[in-house]
Amino acid sequence: MPRTCNRACCCVTLLAITLFTSSLPAVEPSEKLLPDTTKGYVSITDTDIFSEHWDKTQLGQLMNDPTMKPFTDDVQRQMSERSSDLRERLGLTIDELETVPGRDVCVARLLVAEDRSALVLLSDVTDRLDDARAFLKTVSATLVKEGARAGTATVSGTPALRFDLPIPPKARPAPGERAPKPDQTYYLIKDNLLAGADSLEVIQGILAGQAGAAGKTLADVPAFQATMERCRKDLGDKTPQV
Repeated sequence: MPRTCNRACCCVTLLAITLFTSSLPAVEPSEKLLPDTTKGYVSITDTDIFSEHWDKTQLGQLMNDPTMKPFTDDVQRQMSERSSDLRERLGLTIDELETVPGRDVCVARLLVAEDRSALVLLSDVTDRLDDARAFLKTVSATLVKEGARAGTATVSGTPALRFDLPIPPKARPAPGERAPKPDQTYYLIKDNLLAGADSLEVIQGILAGQAGAAGKTLADVPAFQATMERCRKDLGDKTPQV
């Protein structure tokens, strides 16, 4: 096994042994952990239930029909191309979102500056910690394969995996120039919350929200509130899956 892969696996193991499962507080809903600067948000209530229900829908059955394979492959190709930065920065693609263990699994994009955004992955992994550790090994291997350098860090007192991402070709220095500091992605598990982000300040803010010290969140945004209210009216007493 390549040395970089060994390093990634060791980092996941070091993180895993720090996890505790007793007397943990409930995980806040993702919309109460994400800041009000969130601009894109996809959430799956429960990935296991989603997969089961999807296969039973007409669209799911249509996409699984062998005669539709060329169309399905093309759709998956387009989704992979449009979410390439998700794979490069978080270690998975949008169509792999259902493989994330847990409940209230979400991927979001939010603004951290006028010219800079961040990607976030959140999941409530209560009773799924073993699956969460396995998932971390998978995304670690993917990020290392994409050229990231694996290591460890401490974020707000919580052990984390840190990945130094490869410098994009457009940002690489000319001969003799100093290389810019690489962007970094962090993954951690805190009180049954699996969190990943390509921004240190964002993941620090998420941990603050989980500790009850959040400022304005996505749940406070009027447009988000209006959208969720329409969903509640349309679905009645049913639970939305996406």
